[in-house]
Amino acid sequence: CGYKVKAFADADSAIEFAMDRSFSLGLFDYRLGSIKTGLDVVERMQALGCKSTYVMVTADVEQATQMRALHLKLFEFMRKPVQPEMLLETVERALEHAQRVAA
Repeated sequence: CGYKVKAFADADSAIEFAMDRSFSLGLFDYRLGSIKTGLDVVERMQALGCKSTYVMVTADVEQATQMRALHLKLFEFMRKPVQPEMLLETVERALEHAQRVAA
């Protein structure tokens, strides 16, 4: 779709990347296969001063997870299964939001 994308194998690599660079949008799954969740990564990036826009994709339905996402001010909290066209539309809206905030 023409986006420049950087993927990471683990949460710590994503956090390390964020320490050195700026980026417009972070797209995370909630479950990362480690003790860290996507929300843990977003929280750490925000603590590091990353002014990015964040989108979370999850199958988790716990109210506590939703409340934490709300507290972290995610742009979107998407429930799986996510249709590809819906994900692309959300990414487009999130990037437009990131551009408005940066201006």
